[in-house]
Amino acid sequence: MSFISSEDDLLALNLWPTTHSEKIAAHASPNTLLPWEQFPRNLQQMFDWATIAKDISCSDKSQENIIIYRNPPSPAPNAMYPISVRLYGCLQTFNVGKFGNWDGCIIALPPCQRSANFFPHHSDLFTARHATQSITLISGGHEEAWQNPLDNLNVASALRAHPTWQWNDALPILQVTTNHECIPLHEILLNPFDFIEVDAEFNLVVSRPKDGIATLKIYLSFEHLIRLLDASSSKVR
Repeated sequence: MSFISSEDDLLALNLWPTTHSEKIAAHASPNTLLPWEQFPRNLQQMFDWATIAKDISCSDKSQENIIIYRNPPSPAPNAMYPISVRLYGCLQTFNVGKFGNWDGCIIALPPCQRSANFFPHHSDLFTARHATQSITLISGGHEEAWQNPLDNLNVASALRAHPTWQWNDALPILQVTTNHECIPLHEILLNPFDFIEVDAEFNLVVSRPKDGIATLKIYLSFEHLIRLLDASSSKVR
C-alpha cells in the first residue's frame, strides 16, 4: 500500500483536523514509511516508482494491463505487486452489500435451460454481471485535505469494486474503536459523511473500437473500507 503526501507531511496529516489526523496516524507513521509506500508527487517520480505489466492470468485482454511497484519490498521470484493507495474522505453515496446494486431480479429461462442446480440468488450471472459495489467520496467540508489526493491522482472520486462485477462475497468493512482496534462493521450501520479509509487499486481498461483509436480508462477499485469516524464527528461545524 502507499500513502499520498502533502508538501509538508508524508501522510498529509497537516491538512486534516486533529480528530481526523489522529485516526490516520494510528494506521501509519510518517517516520516509518519506506520509499515504495510514498505515492509520487510528480511524473518523474512516478516513472521511477511504478511500471506496467501484463497479467497473463486475465482472460479479458482489455483489462490485462496492471500498474505494479517497480521496486517492491522483498520481491518473490516472478511475483507482481499491484499498486494500491490509501484514500481518505467522507461518504456521500454507497452500495457495498454482498451483491452490490443488484436488485435480485432474474430473467426467467426457457424450460430447456433450467436445471435443478440453478440458484439465482448468487449464480445467475446473466442478470447480475453488471452489478457493482460502489462508493462516492466527498470532502465533507475539508476542502484542502480532499483536493490534495485529487491533484495527485487526477482521477474522479467515484470508486467501483469491479469494472464488471463477479460475485465474490462481502466486501470487508471495518470500524476503528477508541482503542484503535479494527472490528467488523455491517454495511447497514454506515452513514453519509462517515469519515473512511479505503485501500484502492488501479484498474486499466483499454477500449479498442473497430473503426477508432484505442482508449485507456483508469478506474479505482477498493479492497476494503474502514470507518475512522462516524458522521457526527467528521462534519465541519
